[in-house]
Amino acid sequence: MTDAAAAVVSGSCEGTLLTPDEVSFLKKESPVGLTIFSRNIEQENQGRLTQLVEEIQSYRQVGLPAMIVSIDQEGGVSQGLSLLL
Repeated sequence: MTDAAAAVVSGSCEGTLLTPDEVSFLKKESPVGLTIFSRNIEQENQGRLTQLVEEIQSYRQVGLPAMIVSIDQEGGVSQGLSLLL
């Protein structure tokens, strides 16, 4: 992936721990952001979410600003680009 593409790519991870493939992707591509979903949060261990975000940020390439980490508001109506067209 080119630096320009990585500057606009955002992703997500599979669970509450990063997989080896996700770590490799974060190290190599350094995407601009990552979205957290309910599958990434253990209800009985909210501290794990903090650890996950810190781990995600630790793979950001030196010299780049912190990665944008957003949380998906699940259960709501999805608004697509069709509203803009």
